[in-house]
Amino acid sequence: MSDRSWVLAQAAVLLAALLYVPLMGAIIEWPLERPSLASVVVGLIVIGAGFALERHVARLLGAALTPKPTPAPGGTLVQSGAFGWVRHPMYLGVAIIALGWWLIWPTPPGFAAVVGVIVFFDAKAEREEQLLREAYPDYPQYAARVRHRVIPGLV
Repeated sequence: MSDRSWVLAQAAVLLAALLYVPLMGAIIEWPLERPSLASVVVGLIVIGAGFALERHVARLLGAALTPKPTPAPGGTLVQSGAFGWVRHPMYLGVAIIALGWWLIWPTPPGFAAVVGVIVFFDAKAEREEQLLREAYPDYPQYAARVRHRVIPGLV
């Protein structure tokens, strides 16, 4: 897949996960009842944690931040901060945000969307890692040291 295709697919996956799936759940007999105060509070805390991670990673990457799997020209291999415990913390942040959204609107299609987000970003990370190995000769050592690609203990 080209960089452009990955970015378009990413937009479609995120749109489906955040907007379409809760509505689809209502249409196919998983009524969207008013969420409880507890689910909203917990969901918003989780979403906030995801956004905080995104902000942290954006600061670490600076001008090298891109939605494309191809590394930005002139970038460097960041290994500090969140990159010290997961190789693709930006994708982890998106998965955390999707989970928080599902905690607010817990429907079976919503949970499927969270899984879909994780599967998509794991596939994108796999492609990105091929390109990172080409761009940074020390990437294999980094990947051996930081074992988790997207979600510690899972993928």
